[in-house]
Amino acid sequence: MFNTHSHLNDDAFKEDLNDVVTRSKEYGVTNILVNSWDLKSSKLALDISEKYDFIYAAIGFHPENIADLDIKDLETIKPLLKHCKVVAIGEIGLDYYWDKKNETKTKQKDFFIKQIEIANEYNLPICIHCRDAIEDTLNILKKHPVKKGGVMHCYSGSVESMKEFVKLGFEIQYQSMDLSRVARIRSEYHDEMGDSLYRMKIIDYNDLLFWKKNMEERVNTPLFNPQLYHALCSEIEKREQAKLNKDEAMNKIMLFIEALKKQYGEDVIDECLNDMSMKGTKII
Repeated sequence: MFNTHSHLNDDAFKEDLNDVVTRSKEYGVTNILVNSWDLKSSKLALDISEKYDFIYAAIGFHPENIADLDIKDLETIKPLLKHCKVVAIGEIGLDYYWDKKNETKTKQKDFFIKQIEIANEYNLPICIHCRDAIEDTLNILKKHPVKKGGVMHCYSGSVESMKEFVKLGFEIQYQSMDLSRVARIRSEYHDEMGDSLYRMKIIDYNDLLFWKKNMEERVNTPLFNPQLYHALCSEIEKREQAKLNKDEAMNKIMLFIEALKKQYGEDVIDECLNDMSMKGTKII
């Protein structure tokens, strides 16, 4: 399993990075991509990638970290892009959730476009952070195509928009614990795409810091991914193959959630469900 989005360069891993990396590999993680948010985290991501042969770096400026920057500051990452362990630009994009001022949006769009240009210059894919900005993100990608495509990180848009991103060469990442969205996206997409769904670039993943804790860690780590990934995908596929109605599907999923609680602890799974706003939502 390739963990395509981690933040091992976060201070939370300063003390036990080697232990987390070692155990992640033991749990079946074959590769890890460390994503960045500014110049310091980009340099640290590269440092980490140099220490471990199965870890790679994605460097760039997150939209929430550009307030005090000038567009020319993006030139500072170019020397890092020549390193063989840098395989992507990210995470970059648009975030309108925190600051909705027009001037902020304009600056984020300028930085996003410039980093796309840099990615194309160095022939690299990109990792996109998009929050409350689906329409602008799509428009930018259509006007400024990314040669190597990339991934839509933590996707929160509609199925219709997802199809547009896929056409533009992007893989879709979504939270694998969000069973309601996983089921809806897969079922709606399958209605139109048929068996080709399983050839499309749709990824289940767990962002490294999305959960505050799990059964063993104070923060989510790559070693948690294989366990939930395989369990959740298996459950979803079984339900799809059985073509259950909504009531039957709900009962099956609730039984599965109870099984997860017994395996990992009720408080752990409840926190995950709360974080992903799953309680009270429709499963399909």
